[in-house]
Amino acid sequence: MTKAEISGIAPFFIVKDVPLALSFYRDRLGFDITFQGPSDDDIFFGIVQRGAAMIMLKAVGVNPVPNYTRDIKKGIARWDAYLHVPDPDALAAEFSLRNVEFFQPLMDNDDGLRGFEVKDADGYLLYFGRPRNTAAHYDQFFGPMFFEPYAIEVVKRMDPTSVSIVLEIAAGTGRVTRHIRERIPASSKLIASDISEDMLGEAKTKLGHLNIEWQNIDAQQLPFSNNSIDLVVCCFAYMFVPDKPKAFAEAYRVLRPGGMFLFTTWDKLEENAASYTSRSIAKEYLEEPLPESYNLAASMSDETVIGQLLQDAGFSKITIEKVKQFSVSPSAKEAAYGLVEGGGLIYKEIEKRNPAWIAEIKIKLEKELAEKFGAAPMIAPISAVISQAWK
Repeated sequence: MTKAEISGIAPFFIVKDVPLALSFYRDRLGFDITFQGPSDDDIFFGIVQRGAAMIMLKAVGVNPVPNYTRDIKKGIARWDAYLHVPDPDALAAEFSLRNVEFFQPLMDNDDGLRGFEVKDADGYLLYFGRPRNTAAHYDQFFGPMFFEPYAIEVVKRMDPTSVSIVLEIAAGTGRVTRHIRERIPASSKLIASDISEDMLGEAKTKLGHLNIEWQNIDAQQLPFSNNSIDLVVCCFAYMFVPDKPKAFAEAYRVLRPGGMFLFTTWDKLEENAASYTSRSIAKEYLEEPLPESYNLAASMSDETVIGQLLQDAGFSKITIEKVKQFSVSPSAKEAAYGLVEGGGLIYKEIEKRNPAWIAEIKIKLEKELAEKFGAAPMIAPISAVISQAWK
Protein backbone atom coordinates (compact mmCIF):
# COMPACT_ATOMS: atom_id res chain seq x y z
CA MET A 1 0.00 0.00 0.00
CA THR A 2 1.39 3.40 -1.01
CA LYS A 3 1.46 5.95 1.77
CA ALA A 4 0.13 9.41 0.92
CA GLU A 5 2.48 12.28 1.75
CA ILE A 6 2.02 14.37 4.89
CA SER A 7 3.77 17.67 4.32
CA GLY A 8 3.56 19.32 7.73
CA ILE A 9 1.92 19.74 11.11
CA ALA A 10 0.82 22.93 12.86
CA PRO A 11 0.02 23.64 16.52
CA PHE A 12 -3.43 25.14 17.17
CA PHE A 13 -3.35 27.96 19.71
CA ILE A 14 -6.41 29.46 21.38
CA VAL A 15 -5.69 33.20 21.62
CA LYS A 16 -7.41 36.26 23.09
CA ASP A 17 -7.14 38.50 20.04
CA VAL A 18 -6.28 37.07 16.61
CA PRO A 19 -5.18 40.33 14.90
CA LEU A 20 -2.89 41.10 17.87
CA ALA A 21 -1.43 37.58 17.79
CA LEU A 22 -0.92 37.76 14.01
CA SER A 23 0.89 41.07 14.36
CA PHE A 24 3.27 39.63 16.96
CA TYR A 25 4.31 36.74 14.73
CA ARG A 26 4.66 38.98 11.67
CA ASP A 27 6.38 42.01 13.18
CA ARG A 28 8.49 40.40 15.91
CA LEU A 29 9.30 36.92 14.62
CA GLY A 30 9.29 37.46 10.86
CA PHE A 31 6.40 35.13 10.00
CA ASP A 32 4.07 35.68 7.05
CA ILE A 33 0.31 35.87 7.59
CA THR A 34 -1.07 33.32 5.14
CA PHE A 35 -4.71 33.54 6.24
CA GLN A 36 -6.96 35.71 8.40
CA GLY A 37 -10.72 35.66 8.48
CA PRO A 38 -13.30 34.54 7.82
CA SER A 39 -13.83 38.20 6.78
CA ASP A 40 -11.88 41.44 7.13
CA ASP A 41 -14.30 42.81 9.72
CA ASP A 42 -14.56 39.58 11.69
CA ILE A 43 -11.11 38.04 12.17
CA PHE A 44 -11.23 35.23 14.70
CA PHE A 45 -9.00 32.72 12.88
CA GLY A 46 -5.54 33.07 11.33
CA ILE A 47 -2.50 31.15 10.11
CA VAL A 48 1.12 32.31 10.17
CA GLN A 49 4.02 30.63 8.40
CA ARG A 50 7.80 30.93 8.19
CA GLY A 51 9.54 28.36 6.04
CA ALA A 52 7.86 25.02 6.69
CA ALA A 53 6.65 26.03 10.17
CA MET A 54 2.97 26.99 10.53
CA ILE A 55 0.90 28.01 13.55
CA MET A 56 -2.90 28.23 13.62
CA LEU A 57 -4.51 30.87 15.86
CA LYS A 58 -8.15 31.09 16.89
CA ALA A 59 -10.21 33.17 19.34
CA VAL A 60 -13.09 31.18 20.86
CA GLY A 61 -13.97 33.31 23.87
CA VAL A 62 -11.83 31.51 26.45
CA ASN A 63 -8.44 32.39 27.87
CA PRO A 64 -5.28 30.76 26.51
CA VAL A 65 -3.78 28.01 28.69
CA PRO A 66 -0.08 27.63 27.82
CA ASN A 67 1.67 24.51 29.08
CA TYR A 68 3.89 26.36 31.53
CA THR A 69 0.80 27.60 33.44
CA ARG A 70 -0.16 24.01 34.23
CA ASP A 71 2.98 23.47 36.35
CA ILE A 72 3.68 20.14 34.66
CA LYS A 73 6.44 18.66 36.83
CA LYS A 74 7.85 22.12 37.59
CA GLY A 75 7.98 23.27 33.99
CA ILE A 76 9.91 20.46 32.33
CA ALA A 77 7.17 20.12 29.70
CA ARG A 78 6.48 23.82 29.26
CA TRP A 79 6.83 24.17 25.47
CA ASP A 80 3.70 24.64 23.39
CA ALA A 81 5.50 24.25 20.06
CA TYR A 82 8.86 23.02 18.80
CA LEU A 83 10.09 24.75 15.64
CA HIS A 84 13.00 23.01 13.96
CA VAL A 85 15.75 25.46 13.03
CA PRO A 86 18.93 24.21 11.24
CA ASP A 87 20.95 27.18 12.56
CA PRO A 88 19.48 28.41 15.88
CA ASP A 89 22.52 30.66 16.43
CA ALA A 90 21.72 32.68 13.31
CA LEU A 91 18.03 32.93 14.20
CA ALA A 92 18.85 34.02 17.75
CA ALA A 93 21.06 36.77 16.31
CA GLU A 94 18.21 37.88 14.00
CA PHE A 95 15.70 37.91 16.85
CA SER A 96 18.11 39.97 18.96
CA LEU A 97 18.19 42.59 16.20
CA ARG A 98 14.37 42.53 16.23
CA ASN A 99 14.48 43.18 20.00
CA VAL A 100 12.69 39.91 20.72
CA GLU A 101 12.70 39.05 24.43
CA PHE A 102 14.03 35.55 25.10
CA PHE A 103 12.31 33.48 27.77
CA GLN A 104 15.35 31.17 27.73
CA PRO A 105 18.52 32.27 25.89
CA LEU A 106 20.37 30.25 23.28
CA MET A 107 21.94 27.20 24.93
CA ASP A 108 22.48 23.44 24.83
CA ASN A 109 19.85 21.83 27.04
CA ASP A 110 19.54 18.54 28.91
CA ASP A 111 17.25 17.10 26.21
CA GLY A 112 20.11 17.01 23.72
CA LEU A 113 18.88 20.11 21.86
CA ARG A 114 20.43 23.45 21.00
CA GLY A 115 18.09 26.42 20.81
CA PHE A 116 16.17 29.09 22.70
CA GLU A 117 12.67 29.89 23.97
CA VAL A 118 10.36 32.78 23.13
CA LYS A 119 6.98 33.55 24.67
CA ASP A 120 4.33 34.86 22.23
CA ALA A 121 1.67 37.53 22.82
CA ASP A 122 -0.64 35.02 24.54
CA GLY A 123 2.05 33.40 26.66
CA TYR A 124 2.60 30.31 24.49
CA LEU A 125 6.17 29.12 24.75
CA LEU A 126 7.94 28.43 21.45
CA TYR A 127 11.19 26.48 21.29
CA PHE A 128 13.37 27.24 18.27
CA GLY A 129 16.20 24.74 17.87
CA ARG A 130 17.54 21.44 16.64
CA PRO A 131 18.97 18.17 18.01
CA ARG A 132 22.66 18.20 18.92
CA ASN A 133 23.71 15.21 16.83
CA THR A 134 27.49 15.46 16.71
CA ALA A 135 27.98 12.46 14.42
CA ALA A 136 25.40 13.62 11.88
CA HIS A 137 26.84 17.15 11.87
CA TYR A 138 30.34 15.72 11.49
CA ASP A 139 29.28 13.75 8.43
CA GLN A 140 27.08 16.42 6.86
CA PHE A 141 29.62 19.23 6.97
CA PHE A 142 33.08 17.79 7.53
CA GLY A 143 32.52 14.69 5.39
CA PRO A 144 32.35 16.41 1.98
CA MET A 145 34.65 19.30 2.96
CA PHE A 146 37.56 17.37 4.44
CA PHE A 147 37.25 13.60 4.43
CA GLU A 148 35.82 12.62 1.05
CA PRO A 149 38.84 13.84 -0.98
CA TYR A 150 41.23 11.77 1.13
CA ALA A 151 38.95 8.74 1.24
CA ILE A 152 39.45 8.59 -2.53
CA GLU A 153 43.22 9.12 -2.16
CA VAL A 154 43.50 6.33 0.42
CA VAL A 155 41.71 3.63 -1.54
CA LYS A 156 43.86 4.41 -4.58
CA ARG A 157 46.82 3.15 -2.56
CA MET A 158 45.19 -0.20 -1.79
CA ASP A 159 45.83 -3.37 -3.78
CA PRO A 160 42.47 -5.16 -3.66
CA THR A 161 43.92 -8.44 -4.92
CA SER A 162 46.12 -8.86 -1.83
CA VAL A 163 43.53 -8.51 0.93
CA SER A 164 41.20 -11.03 2.51
CA ILE A 165 40.64 -9.18 5.80
CA VAL A 166 40.68 -5.39 6.18
CA LEU A 167 40.49 -3.56 9.50
CA GLU A 168 39.47 0.08 9.49
CA ILE A 169 40.27 1.92 12.72
CA ALA A 170 38.27 5.06 13.58
CA ALA A 171 35.76 4.55 10.79
CA GLY A 172 33.73 7.49 12.04
CA THR A 173 30.56 7.99 10.01
CA GLY A 174 31.71 5.60 7.28
CA ARG A 175 33.12 7.94 4.62
CA VAL A 176 36.21 5.82 3.99
CA THR A 177 34.39 2.60 4.87
CA ARG A 178 32.12 2.86 1.85
CA HIS A 179 35.08 3.38 -0.51
CA ILE A 180 36.98 0.43 1.00
CA ARG A 181 33.97 -1.85 0.62
CA GLU A 182 33.63 -0.85 -3.04
CA ARG A 183 37.36 -1.32 -3.65
CA ILE A 184 37.99 -4.76 -2.15
CA PRO A 185 36.55 -8.06 -3.48
CA ALA A 186 33.05 -9.02 -2.37
CA SER A 187 34.52 -12.12 -0.70
CA SER A 188 36.92 -10.05 1.43
CA LYS A 189 35.98 -9.27 5.02
CA LEU A 190 35.81 -5.63 6.15
CA ILE A 191 35.81 -4.82 9.87
CA ALA A 192 34.90 -1.18 10.46
CA SER A 193 35.60 0.01 14.00
CA ASP A 194 35.43 3.14 16.11
CA ILE A 195 35.75 4.01 19.78
CA SER A 196 32.55 6.10 19.52
CA GLU A 197 29.23 4.28 19.47
CA ASP A 198 27.56 7.44 18.13
CA MET A 199 29.85 7.56 15.11
CA LEU A 200 29.37 3.86 14.42
CA GLY A 201 25.61 4.30 14.74
CA GLU A 202 25.64 7.00 12.06
CA ALA A 203 27.81 4.82 9.81
CA LYS A 204 25.54 1.79 10.26
CA THR A 205 22.50 3.91 9.44
CA LYS A 206 24.02 4.76 6.06
CA LEU A 207 25.89 1.54 5.26
CA GLY A 208 23.95 -1.13 7.14
CA HIS A 209 22.95 -2.79 3.86
CA LEU A 210 26.58 -3.53 2.95
CA ASN A 211 28.69 -6.53 3.95
CA ILE A 212 30.55 -4.88 6.83
CA GLU A 213 31.29 -6.10 10.36
CA TRP A 214 30.99 -3.29 12.90
CA GLN A 215 32.96 -3.25 16.14
CA ASN A 216 33.49 -0.78 18.98
CA ILE A 217 37.30 -0.81 19.34
CA ASP A 218 40.07 1.20 20.97
CA ALA A 219 43.08 1.58 18.62
CA GLN A 220 45.40 1.03 21.59
CA GLN A 221 43.92 -2.43 22.33
CA LEU A 222 43.00 -4.30 19.17
CA PRO A 223 41.03 -7.49 19.94
CA PHE A 224 42.63 -9.57 17.16
CA SER A 225 45.21 -12.31 16.99
CA ASN A 226 48.80 -11.73 15.87
CA ASN A 227 49.35 -11.85 12.09
CA SER A 228 45.62 -11.98 11.32
CA ILE A 229 44.88 -8.84 9.24
CA ASP A 230 45.97 -8.09 5.67
CA LEU A 231 45.40 -4.33 5.72
CA VAL A 232 44.92 -1.79 8.54
CA VAL A 233 43.45 1.56 7.46
CA CYS A 234 42.89 4.65 9.60
CA CYS A 235 42.01 8.16 8.47
CA PHE A 236 42.55 11.23 10.66
CA ALA A 237 42.45 9.66 14.10
CA TYR A 238 45.95 8.88 15.43
CA MET A 239 46.41 12.58 16.30
CA PHE A 240 43.87 12.05 19.09
CA VAL A 241 45.17 8.70 20.39
CA PRO A 242 46.89 9.23 23.78
CA ASP A 243 49.46 6.40 23.50
CA LYS A 244 50.63 6.53 19.89
CA PRO A 245 53.56 4.06 20.28
CA LYS A 246 51.18 1.48 21.72
CA ALA A 247 48.60 2.04 18.98
CA PHE A 248 51.22 1.69 16.23
CA ALA A 249 52.62 -1.43 17.92
CA GLU A 250 49.12 -2.90 17.96
CA ALA A 251 48.69 -2.26 14.23
CA TYR A 252 52.04 -3.97 13.59
CA ARG A 253 51.11 -6.92 15.81
CA VAL A 254 47.83 -7.77 14.08
CA LEU A 255 49.18 -7.37 10.54
CA ARG A 256 50.30 -10.50 8.74
CA PRO A 257 53.85 -10.46 7.27
CA GLY A 258 53.67 -8.37 4.11
CA GLY A 259 50.51 -6.61 5.29
CA MET A 260 50.14 -2.86 4.95
CA PHE A 261 49.38 -0.13 7.49
CA LEU A 262 47.78 2.84 5.68
CA PHE A 263 46.77 5.99 7.53
CA THR A 264 46.32 9.74 7.18
CA THR A 265 46.93 12.70 9.48
CA TRP A 266 46.46 16.42 8.89
CA ASP A 267 49.26 18.67 7.71
CA LYS A 268 50.01 21.94 9.56
CA LEU A 269 46.97 24.07 10.29
CA GLU A 270 48.18 26.89 8.04
CA GLU A 271 48.18 24.43 5.11
CA ASN A 272 44.44 23.86 5.64
CA ALA A 273 43.09 27.25 4.73
CA ALA A 274 39.44 27.16 5.84
CA SER A 275 40.33 25.65 9.22
CA TYR A 276 43.18 28.12 9.65
CA THR A 277 40.85 31.03 8.92
CA SER A 278 38.34 29.69 11.42
CA ARG A 279 41.00 29.31 14.11
CA SER A 280 42.41 32.78 13.46
CA ILE A 281 39.02 34.38 14.06
CA ALA A 282 38.30 32.22 17.12
CA LYS A 283 41.61 33.26 18.70
CA GLU A 284 40.42 36.87 18.78
CA TYR A 285 37.92 35.83 21.47
CA LEU A 286 40.36 33.97 23.76
CA GLU A 287 43.56 34.78 25.58
CA GLU A 288 46.85 33.41 24.27
CA PRO A 289 48.47 30.97 24.57
CA LEU A 290 45.77 28.43 23.74
CA PRO A 291 45.88 25.01 25.44
CA GLU A 292 47.69 22.30 23.49
CA SER A 293 44.47 20.28 23.42
CA TYR A 294 43.12 22.80 20.88
CA ASN A 295 45.92 21.88 18.45
CA LEU A 296 45.64 18.09 18.43
CA ALA A 297 44.12 17.85 14.95
CA ALA A 298 47.32 19.19 13.38
CA SER A 299 49.73 17.57 15.83
CA MET A 300 50.99 14.79 13.49
CA SER A 301 52.23 16.71 10.46
CA ASP A 302 55.96 16.01 10.87
CA GLU A 303 57.07 13.18 8.57
CA THR A 304 60.20 12.53 10.65
CA VAL A 305 58.19 12.01 13.84
CA ILE A 306 55.72 9.73 12.06
CA GLY A 307 58.56 7.74 10.50
CA GLN A 308 60.23 7.22 13.88
CA LEU A 309 56.97 6.02 15.43
CA LEU A 310 56.59 3.48 12.63
CA GLN A 311 60.20 2.28 12.93
CA ASP A 312 59.86 1.92 16.69
CA ALA A 313 56.75 -0.21 16.13
CA GLY A 314 58.77 -2.59 13.91
CA PHE A 315 58.02 -1.36 10.39
CA SER A 316 60.98 -1.15 8.02
CA LYS A 317 59.49 -0.31 4.60
CA ILE A 318 57.85 3.10 4.98
CA THR A 319 56.47 5.71 2.57
CA ILE A 320 55.25 9.11 3.79
CA GLU A 321 53.96 11.89 1.52
CA LYS A 322 52.09 15.17 1.82
CA VAL A 323 49.11 15.32 -0.51
CA LYS A 324 47.28 18.54 -1.35
CA GLN A 325 43.59 18.61 -2.21
CA PHE A 326 40.72 21.08 -2.16
CA SER A 327 38.01 21.49 0.44
CA VAL A 328 34.70 22.21 -1.29
CA SER A 329 31.51 23.50 0.31
CA PRO A 330 28.33 24.61 -1.51
CA SER A 331 28.76 28.03 0.08
CA ALA A 332 30.91 30.03 2.47
CA LYS A 333 27.85 30.28 4.72
CA GLU A 334 27.57 26.48 5.04
CA ALA A 335 31.31 26.15 5.58
CA ALA A 336 31.26 28.76 8.34
CA TYR A 337 28.32 27.08 10.03
CA GLY A 338 29.99 23.67 9.89
CA LEU A 339 33.36 24.89 11.11
CA VAL A 340 31.91 26.75 14.09
CA GLU A 341 29.30 24.18 15.11
CA GLY A 342 31.81 21.33 14.81
CA GLY A 343 34.81 23.36 15.95
CA GLY A 344 35.35 21.37 19.12
CA LEU A 345 36.87 22.63 22.36
CA ILE A 346 37.78 26.12 21.22
CA TYR A 347 34.22 27.06 20.28
CA LYS A 348 32.78 25.38 23.36
CA GLU A 349 35.05 27.59 25.46
CA ILE A 350 33.98 30.71 23.54
CA GLU A 351 30.32 29.79 23.96
CA LYS A 352 30.79 29.34 27.71
CA ARG A 353 32.15 32.87 27.95
CA ASN A 354 29.49 34.50 25.79
CA PRO A 355 26.96 32.51 23.69
CA ALA A 356 26.27 35.59 21.54
CA TRP A 357 29.83 35.49 20.22
CA ILE A 358 29.11 32.28 18.28
CA ALA A 359 26.66 33.95 15.90
CA GLU A 360 29.04 36.90 15.57
CA ILE A 361 31.92 34.59 14.64
CA LYS A 362 29.81 32.79 12.02
CA ILE A 363 29.11 36.09 10.28
CA LYS A 364 32.78 37.10 10.37
CA LEU A 365 33.95 33.69 9.18
CA GLU A 366 31.47 33.53 6.33
CA LYS A 367 32.61 36.96 5.11
CA GLU A 368 36.31 36.06 5.25
CA LEU A 369 35.85 32.64 3.62
CA ALA A 370 33.78 34.20 0.83
CA GLU A 371 36.41 36.88 0.21
CA LYS A 372 39.31 34.42 0.15
CA PHE A 373 37.82 31.27 -1.38
CA GLY A 374 34.51 32.19 -3.02
CA ALA A 375 30.96 32.64 -1.76
CA ALA A 376 29.33 29.77 -3.67
CA PRO A 377 30.95 27.36 -3.98
CA MET A 378 33.71 27.86 -1.45
CA ILE A 379 36.89 26.08 -2.54
CA ALA A 380 39.89 26.19 -0.19
CA PRO A 381 43.22 24.33 -0.27
CA ILE A 382 43.82 21.50 2.21
CA SER A 383 46.79 19.24 2.87
CA ALA A 384 47.26 15.90 4.61
CA VAL A 385 50.01 13.40 5.33
CA ILE A 386 49.45 9.90 3.89
CA SER A 387 51.64 7.19 5.43
CA GLN A 388 52.14 3.60 4.29
CA ALA A 389 54.18 0.97 6.13
CA TRP A 390 54.60 -2.74 5.47
CA LYS A 391 55.32 -5.51 7.94
